[in-house]
Amino acid sequence: MKRGFATSVLTTIFAIGCVTGVASARSFFWHSSSTKSFNLIVDEPTSVAPGTELQPGTYRVQIPLNTQNPKVQFIRDGKVVATVQAKAQSESTKNPHTEFVSEKRAGGPVMTELDPGGMNVKFMLNGTGENKSKS
Repeated sequence: MKRGFATSVLTTIFAIGCVTGVASARSFFWHSSSTKSFNLIVDEPTSVAPGTELQPGTYRVQIPLNTQNPKVQFIRDGKVVATVQAKAQSESTKNPHTEFVSEKRAGGPVMTELDPGGMNVKFMLNGTGENKSKS
C-alpha cells in the first residue's frame, strides 16, 4: 500500500509539473508581440526624414505598438537604415494590404504615411499630416 501511495503522489506531482511547464511554454512562445513587423517594397528613391532616403528594394519595417508616437525602423539586409518618429492614428476599417503614402516634392518623393495591412491604424511620419497621393 505504501508503494502505491508514493507512486500516485509522484504521478500527481509529475502531472502538475507537466501542465505547468506546458502552460509556461505556451505563454512564452504564443504571446502577442508589442511590435508590428511587415515587409515594404520601395520602387524609387524615397525620403523618410530630412537627409534619409530609402533606395529601391524591400525593407522590413518594425513599429512598436505600445505608444502613440512610435519610432518606426526600416531594416534592410539585417541593418537598421532609418529610424523615423511617427504618430499613430486610428482608422475606422482595417487596411486591406500594406502600403505607404508619399508626397511628390522638389527633391523627390517623401514618405508621409504607413498603412500596415490587417490593422486599423495608420502611422503619420515626421508629423506631416494628411496627404493625398498613394504610392
